[in-house]
Amino acid sequence: MRGLSVGKFKVINVYENIDLLLKEKEEFQDEFNKLLEILKLKVFDSVYAKYNLLSLFNNKNSLLKTLTGDNFIEISKKLNTIDENIYYQFKILFAELPKSDKDILKKIKYIFKNYSDKKNIKDIKLFLSEKKEFLKKYYLKIIIFIGAISFISYFIINRELNYFPVLDGFSSVALFGTLFMITLSMFSIIYLLPFIHVLFLFFGSDIIILRQNQKYLIILCVFSIFLFIVYFILFLYEKTEYLLNGFMALLPLILTLSWYIFERGKKYNKEIIFSIIINYFLFFLSYVLAFFTLYIRLEINEYTEIIVCIGIIILSTVFIVLAVLSRDYFFFRLIFWTSVSLNFGFLFLINGTIIKISNYGNIMYKNIVLDTNALGFLPEEICMIDKTSNDFVVISYEKSKRALVKECGKERINNIKANQILFISDKNSSVVDTKHLKNIEFLRGEMHYQKNKYSHDLNASATTRSITYVSTNDDNKTIVLHNVKALSTIGKIYLLKTTQVTIFEIDSKFIGSRTMNYQD
Repeated sequence: MRGLSVGKFKVINVYENIDLLLKEKEEFQDEFNKLLEILKLKVFDSVYAKYNLLSLFNNKNSLLKTLTGDNFIEISKKLNTIDENIYYQFKILFAELPKSDKDILKKIKYIFKNYSDKKNIKDIKLFLSEKKEFLKKYYLKIIIFIGAISFISYFIINRELNYFPVLDGFSSVALFGTLFMITLSMFSIIYLLPFIHVLFLFFGSDIIILRQNQKYLIILCVFSIFLFIVYFILFLYEKTEYLLNGFMALLPLILTLSWYIFERGKKYNKEIIFSIIINYFLFFLSYVLAFFTLYIRLEINEYTEIIVCIGIIILSTVFIVLAVLSRDYFFFRLIFWTSVSLNFGFLFLINGTIIKISNYGNIMYKNIVLDTNALGFLPEEICMIDKTSNDFVVISYEKSKRALVKECGKERINNIKANQILFISDKNSSVVDTKHLKNIEFLRGEMHYQKNKYSHDLNASATTRSITYVSTNDDNKTIVLHNVKALSTIGKIYLLKTTQVTIFEIDSKFIGSRTMNYQD
């Protein structure tokens, strides 16, 4: 950002290049003539502030007439001071005017808005400049604090487990390092990327250009959010094609550019086109990075966490667009600090997600290979079978995802989902496709479900292999623990949870390979 340094303060220059100043010179005379016509009205006869205002406008007019290539910097500095004085003089003028003359106020506020916008943008740029200096001064402390958030939240305010793992010196260092990097990465995606967008909008684009293309930024933001939601849905249902992806990704950009060029005809500005292109990729990049970072690293069934995380990204981006396009200093500050607070607070709220991404807990395993010596440490209700054993018989299933399963001769309650149960129709012995069925319930051979808003009944049998159980390997040296959730994998002891909702500990020395459950 260019500006004039004065001691510890920085004077922000609105007229950052000769093109902006020449445009101001071109538009000023028309603005001045309109002001003269308004001030000639009788209502201003007793208003003293108008004379000071006219004096300032005359000074500005004289300065613009003396503009040359040699005195551009000097003139721009003086104009910045005059514009700010004009802003304050307008405020004094409004205080002296009768509030009943609404038409007069409307006309003069139209001219005032130009100076109000300049004042707000100067204040906003100064505000961002101060934040930039703060970051330069304290960036190391900020990075350490952000990286430590997940570590602190897990061990101090973890409300999910109320469990403190056994740590040695090495595991403590490794844990802190991993959580530090993951938290910092998520913070960068959630917060820094949109913040870079703000900097680009304010310091990479001229004020005039920004003013001209603000509606296109709104269109891009809306299109990008809509496209991302469509992508998310298509991705979940695996209905995406590479060619379609490529076309859809560029569709908002193509439509926005086409609209701009068609609207402007031969008068379009290449700088605005460039600004629209950069803004589109920054908008869409925020959502794409957030989506792939979270979706690929988390279990597929954790849609709620993913949607919440992505929702924060979208909300932050919308906030930024509103703040930038408003050009109101008070509103910008409000949204800026709201966004900062939102993102910092969000990091504390998703500590469980960060732990999962780090593979330190809250992970659903398809199977864990254990040493046979671990058998004596497993809960009694975990059934042990061999390869010749049949699937576990489901006696009943409720919409609350609770299933009564007969395992090793005993009936036990397990927490599983309908898509983890194999329903066999008694009518034709075929497998029932539960993908598009809703409100599935099962009770001793009778299945109830909804399809296309209609209720149906079906005589069927049901089995499952999605409960927690143990099987033996051929070598009889190891056993396999199936369908178990790791609440904590930190340190010497693993904290595990069965589908029967039994929580138990097991020494990490018994644990061999692990396979995560990516499908539900």
